[in-house]
Amino acid sequence: MTLKVQIYGLGGNCWEINSGPGWLVADVKEALEVIAGVPTRQQQLLAGSQLLKDTDPTGDALWQTGHLTLLIRNPELAVWLERIQNSEFPQDDFRMAPKHIHDNREIALVVLTKHGFSLKTVSEDLRSDRELVIAAVRQTGAALAHASLDLRGDKELVLTAVSQNGAALEHASEIARPLQIDAAVVCSRKATLAQLQGYADGVVLRRTSADVAAAAGGNCLPQKSMKVVFLKPASPLRSATRATN
Repeated sequence: MTLKVQIYGLGGNCWEINSGPGWLVADVKEALEVIAGVPTRQQQLLAGSQLLKDTDPTGDALWQTGHLTLLIRNPELAVWLERIQNSEFPQDDFRMAPKHIHDNREIALVVLTKHGFSLKTVSEDLRSDRELVIAAVRQTGAALAHASLDLRGDKELVLTAVSQNGAALEHASEIARPLQIDAAVVCSRKATLAQLQGYADGVVLRRTSADVAAAAGGNCLPQKSMKVVFLKPASPLRSATRATN
């Protein structure tokens, strides 16, 4: 079944493409390059205010608004984006890019999805961008070290980092409320306990409900969940860990 795709440019231009069954947004971009002369790497297609990904089905995108809107990227940004998307070592290309490329959110998201530790290279403002930091710590928990101070105290974000790399716990900032780390995370990341042992007397562990232990799938002793309170680390380790039944 053929689907007519209407695309509007901000300058008032309008193009119509007959899309085939199963077409993705990437297919529409290729067809648009032929009739409009805009390279695919410079195209940004929107359905309403939502920026579409190349892998989005065309039909789903049109269902929202009935047409698409074309934005054209700066040619230099488009070249860098394509280069980093196709690079075997995107972190190296990103590191060599000029500063204004490090400030570009779209490019940063591509890099961080592939190499989370590149968070140390992005601009300071982007280190406060929650979506970008979550993408980074999902790829490598150690990237938490380069997040903004506020985000290093974000419960969900810290848990995401710790579930990827238990040692990331040391990069969490002081927080006002207890942070729940369930047994599945602690057991699958044994480094977490080792990290806590050496963290400082500011960390207090208490056993809580037994319910969460089941989440570990029986792969560890019923340590249950742990309630972790972050206070200021101290150099000498006094009695950092206290267990109660």
